[in-house]
Amino acid sequence: MFDGKGAADTIRVWVPGCASGEEAYTIGILLLEEAARRDLAPEIQVFGSDLDPKALGMARDGRFPSTIEGDLSEERLRRFFQREGDHYRVRRELRDVVLFASHSLLRDPPFSHLDMISCRNLMIYLDRQLQQQVCNTFHYALNPGGFLFLGLSENADQAPGLFRTVDREARIYKAVPGGSDRRQVLPVLPGPHQGRIPTIIRPPPVAGHISDAAVHRQLLEKIAPPSMLVDESHHAIHLSENAGRFLQPSGGPVTTDATDLVREEFRFDTRAALHRAFERNEPTLSMPILADVDGQPHRVYLQVKPVVQTAERTRHALVLFIEGETIDKTEEIVLETADERPSINQTIRQLQEELQRAQNRLRSTREESESATEDLRAANEELQSMNEEYRSTAEELETSKEELQSINEELQTVNNELKLKLESVSRAHSDLLNLMAATDIATLFLDQSLRIKRFTPRLMDIFNVTLNDEGRPITDFTHHLAYERLADDARAVLKNLSPIEYEVKGNNDGWYLVRMRPYRTIEDKIDGVVATFVDISARRHAEEAAKDSEQRLGHEMRLVELSRSPIFVWDFDDGIKQWNRGSEELYGYSREEALGQQKEKLLKTTIPGSSFDKLRETLLKNGRWSGELKHTTKDGRVLTVESQIELVPLGDRRLILESTRDITDRKRWERRRQLLLNELSHRVKNTLAVVQSLARQTLRTTETSLVIDKPATQRDLVGAAAKALAA
Repeated sequence: MFDGKGAADTIRVWVPGCASGEEAYTIGILLLEEAARRDLAPEIQVFGSDLDPKALGMARDGRFPSTIEGDLSEERLRRFFQREGDHYRVRRELRDVVLFASHSLLRDPPFSHLDMISCRNLMIYLDRQLQQQVCNTFHYALNPGGFLFLGLSENADQAPGLFRTVDREARIYKAVPGGSDRRQVLPVLPGPHQGRIPTIIRPPPVAGHISDAAVHRQLLEKIAPPSMLVDESHHAIHLSENAGRFLQPSGGPVTTDATDLVREEFRFDTRAALHRAFERNEPTLSMPILADVDGQPHRVYLQVKPVVQTAERTRHALVLFIEGETIDKTEEIVLETADERPSINQTIRQLQEELQRAQNRLRSTREESESATEDLRAANEELQSMNEEYRSTAEELETSKEELQSINEELQTVNNELKLKLESVSRAHSDLLNLMAATDIATLFLDQSLRIKRFTPRLMDIFNVTLNDEGRPITDFTHHLAYERLADDARAVLKNLSPIEYEVKGNNDGWYLVRMRPYRTIEDKIDGVVATFVDISARRHAEEAAKDSEQRLGHEMRLVELSRSPIFVWDFDDGIKQWNRGSEELYGYSREEALGQQKEKLLKTTIPGSSFDKLRETLLKNGRWSGELKHTTKDGRVLTVESQIELVPLGDRRLILESTRDITDRKRWERRRQLLLNELSHRVKNTLAVVQSLARQTLRTTETSLVIDKPATQRDLVGAAAKALAA
C-alpha cells in the first residue's frame, strides 16, 4: 500500500465491525511502523465502524487492561501506550490516525477510495445473499487494486469476478478493476424501513476465470447443434462455437442483425421464424433447406425457440441450425434437370411463372419492408444511444451522490471525533482550573523562554504577580524568597532535563520547598518548566524543635548512662531497651546481656503480696507504680529494691522507665533493730513484773501504812518498789 505514494498522498483503511477497537489500533500500529521506515510517508487514516455504541465508547477511550503485555512487545508498549495504574492507554500518535463511527455495513453508504478493508469474522454471521451484497459493497469502496482482508473461515468467492486471491491461506484478496474507466455504481442498500434486500446482479466473470458453469457450457456446445442467441431487437448477442458455418454477413457496414448474418438460404426463414417467436411466442421448425455445408449439399432444418428469463423479464430467441442428411449425386442431378424436362405441361409452366411473379413482388415488398425496418432500426439505435447517454449520466450522478454520501459519512465521523475530543479537552480544562483553584501549593508554569504560562492563586502570596501577567518573563517580578538563582536553575532544568529541589527561606521567617522539573507534553516533548513552592515552615520548626529535643534527650540519656543509680527502660510489649552503668553494677548483667531480654524473666521479678500482672494492669490504668520488688542478680543474690515505674507512650510504643534503689541492707538492719527492740521490751516487761510483785509484797509486810490520797500509778508503784528494794 505504501509503494508509489508520497507525503501528499493518503492511505485509507476501513475496519467494519471493529468492536472495542483492538483490530483498528493494531492496523494503525503496523501502518505507523511502516511509515517510520520510509523517508516520505503518506498520511494515514484508519476508520473503525460498529453498531454497538458501548463498544465504540471503549474504542474511543483507548483504554485496555494490563493483559495486553502478553500480546505486544515491550517496544510497541513503550511507543504506542502509556501506563495508567492497572491499565494502558493509547498514546496520541496512534489515537490521531484512528477514527471511530457508528455505521451499518448493510444499510449505510460505505467509506470510499480505500486502500484496504479488514473485515475479519463478520461475514460468517451473514447468509449467502448478504455476503454477496457485502462483497459488492467492499468492491465499490476499494480503490482498483485495493486489498480485502477476511477471517480464516471466510472468502470472497460469493461474488465472482470482483476479487482475485493474493494469499488464500491468509485470506487476502485484491480488488479486480472494472472493464470501463467509469466508476461502478454502488449496490442498492436497503433503508431502515425496508424489509427485503433487493436482488444483486452478479457481474460477468473476468477473462481467464473458468468456472464449473463455463466448463459445462463448453461441453454442451460441442455436442449440441450450432446455435445463435438473438435479443428482442433481432440482434445476435452470442454464437456457439460451430455456428460460423451457417453465417455469411452481407456486404456493407458491419451489423449484428441476425437476418443479415446468416447465409442467403436461411434469411427468409430466419426472419419469419424470429417474427413468430417474438410476436406470437411460438417455436418454429422450418422445412428442409438445401445448403452447401463443408463443400457438400445438406438438408438443414432451422428451429427457433423463444426464451424468457423470469428474473429480469427479458426476451430472447434461440436459433438452432440442425444438419440433416447429405444429398447424393443422383438426387442432385434429378433436381437440377427437373426444370428442363420437355414433359412439363403448360399449366405447370404458367403456375411457375405466377409463382415467379409472386416471389418477385414478395421480394420487392420484403426489400421495402427491410428499408423501413432499417429506418426504424436507425431511429431505434439513435434512441438507444440517447438512452445509454442518459443512463450513463444517471449512473454518474448516482455515483457522485453515493460518493457525496460517503464523504458526508466521513465528515460526520470526523465531526463526532472532534466533538468528543473537544468535550474531553473541556472537561480536562475544567478539572485543571478547579484543581489549581483548590490546591494549597503554589505552582508556576513557565515556557522555554521563562515566560509565565499559568500559575495557581497561592503563587501570588510569594510573587508579586497578578492574573493579567501571563506571558511576561518571570524575571520581571520580585518575590519574597531568599532565592536569587531561580532563573538560572530553571534554565539548568531545561538544559539537563533533570529535576532540582531546594529548601529556601522566606522573608517572613517561613520556609519553602522549591521543586523544578521539565514540563512534558503528552507526546513526551519538553515545553517549559514546572515549579512548585511548598510551605514547609511548620515542618521546619518541628524539625528544629525535634532536633533540640533530641539533643536534650541525648544529654539526659548520657547523664542516665553515667549515673550510678540503677535506671533502665523496657518496652511494655517487648524486652529491655536501655541499661545504664548503675544497673550493670547492681545486677551484674552487662548492657549486651540485658538488651532485648524480658525484664521480669531476666531479674526474676517478684512482688511481695501481689503479682507482676497486677503491676502491669496498674501501669495501664494509672500510668505509674511505686513499691518494693524482689530482684535476683546474676550471681543468684535476691535483692529488695525500692522501684519507681512510669509508663511513657511514644507513638505506637509503650515504654516503661524504671528507677530502682537497693534497700536490702536497710531492710536487714531494720529487721535486726526490730528484733532487738522486741527483746528489750520483753526483758523490761519481765523486770517490771518482778518489781511490781516485790512492791505488792512489801506493801503487805511493811509496818508503815502508806496513805494514798489518789490512785497509785505504775510510776508510783515502781518508785515505791525501788525504795523498798533500796531499804
